Amino acid sequence: TDQGLSNSGAATTSLTAQGNIGVTKKFTPNNIKPNERSRLRITVINPTTQPASNVSVTDDLPAGVTIPAGANPVTTCTGGVVTTPTSTQVVLSSANIVAASGGVPATCYAEIDVTSAAAGDYTNTIPIGGATAVIGGVTTQNSQPTTDILRVKLPLVINKAIGGFTLDAGDPATFT
Repeated sequence: TDQGLSNSGAATTSLTAQGNIGVTKKFTPNNIKPNERSRLRITVINPTTQPASNVSVTDDLPAGVTIPAGANPVTTCTGGVVTTPTSTQVVLSSANIVAASGGVPATCYAEIDVTSAAAGDYTNTIPIGGATAVIGGVTTQNSQPTTDILRVKLPLVINKAIGGFTLDAGDPATFT
């Protein structure tokens, strides 16, 4: 106003605040023998002060890891459904998570059995965008990937020999 100037248009700006959901995963146990089962848990985290709806997570298992028959899918996510469109994909859909309370994020999880017939280390990752939800009318996604490793190992075999004899095939049947 000191120079006698004024703006001819209104000053405007926009602000977008978006809360992201989080996702973690874990194999229990992490180490199994071939053809044994491990329990895969996918946890979805809502750190916002608004509830999350239409929560969906897709987990494509690594080559060599499959979902066996009778995989016992369960979820604690309200309204959530755990499906396996293929023997190597786990999907959580239609879930809802309450809002965070007192600075503590709200969580829920989906679990299912997985297995592998071949020994090896299998790195399983849910990438950025692998989990989505609607929070405050806005579709959001996980901004960080999550990874865990399933280790499938052959069991250790130990044999004891006394005087050159063992209980292996071909040794005397009377050896005790």
